[in-house]
Amino acid sequence: MGESVVVMREDTAGDKRLVAYYTCVEETERKIGAEELRSHLSAKLPEYMLPAAYVALEALPLTPNGKLDRRALPQPDDAGAAREYEAPVGDIETALARIWAESLHLDRVGRHDNFFALAATR
Repeated sequence: MGESVVVMREDTAGDKRLVAYYTCVEETERKIGAEELRSHLSAKLPEYMLPAAYVALEALPLTPNGKLDRRALPQPDDAGAAREYEAPVGDIETALARIWAESLHLDRVGRHDNFFALAATR
């Protein structure tokens, strides 16, 4: 792994979330995706400290002084990281999904969605 940084982003008013930006040194590392990084970090960090999105970059943007240019970091592409929706199955899953959706102000919650990951994006 090359360099990495995690920043708090608020691309939509009131929607704060952690976003991890990282670079890769070797070609084999470029195949590492968000799921692998999240899995690795979840073994070392509590759920609330895990980034909600992961963005691979060729290089971290720098200011003329050589410091990280936070304003130049791109907005994460949520479409690529989103898992395909699968509806809840059974009475218990349906009830839990409804409760989560209401408390997190979401339209729907799937059966494989992670409560803490959803809460981190809210």
